[in-house]
Amino acid sequence: MSDKDYASLIEWLLEDASNMLPEEINDSQRKRILIAMKHYTTIMAEYLEEKELFNDFKIVKIIAEWTYCIALRLADSKIPYHLWDEVIPRPNFAALSIYEEAIVQNINWDETLSLIERHVDKAFAEAIQLLYDNKLINQKKYDAAVSEPLCAFENLKKKVKIVSLNKFYMLIILFALGISLLSCYFKDFKFAGVCTFFIIGIILGYEFRRAGEKRANVQ
Repeated sequence: MSDKDYASLIEWLLEDASNMLPEEINDSQRKRILIAMKHYTTIMAEYLEEKELFNDFKIVKIIAEWTYCIALRLADSKIPYHLWDEVIPRPNFAALSIYEEAIVQNINWDETLSLIERHVDKAFAEAIQLLYDNKLINQKKYDAAVSEPLCAFENLKKKVKIVSLNKFYMLIILFALGISLLSCYFKDFKFAGVCTFFIIGIILGYEFRRAGEKRANVQ
């Protein structure tokens, strides 16, 4: 992938985002969220290229991730799709303006990210406020959209991992309970012991794998 092959990067990010969408998101919402993510991120990347500010992938990745977070919040808040154009560009251009200013002032990347997060959240709240002031959304949708700050993409990833982990352990517990009931019914406690060691082995293997992933992320 070349330095300016942002189209390939966006497609990769779309695939990643698709795997993270909550189960309660229906097919129509899923499609709209991913379309919005691709559309607005491409616009921002083309703008950066035109302004000759496209010197790495970091800002495109950040804009794609925030667009995903915003679109997900809009879908969760039941804000009509035709109003998304009134919301998403504002925080995206807020992120771009911070990035441009950071280049001029030579601000380090970590500080830039922190500034982007604050300004994206502020711009999003202002856009939602405008919808409400113009009576385009009701109080319920307004409250749902701004009840809490936007959740950063990495935090959403952690949330998805926690949900997946909880489901994994729930299945293990149900399986163990079923084995115990069968063992009691057939009075085959040796079988129950073997299955118990097998389940413990699965859990330990899973935990060792997670520990390995954490070490890899730190490195």
